[in-house]
Amino acid sequence: MNFVAFKSVRTFAFIHDKAFRVRTMWNRSEAGDYTIRDGRFVDNGNETRWLERCEGTAVPRV
Repeated sequence: MNFVAFKSVRTFAFIHDKAFRVRTMWNRSEAGDYTIRDGRFVDNGNETRWLERCEGTAVPRV
């Protein structure tokens, strides 16, 4: 993603499961600094959460 206002480009990797939940596995800057690595926040070690659609919204078909 290109955050023009912050003059920054971030690269993300996501995984998804059969229920169409998604989870961020890594997030890094152009300089190679990670905020998320191996599914954990670098600053505190907490796992990233699974994100899911709100009830009643359409689910994409694969």
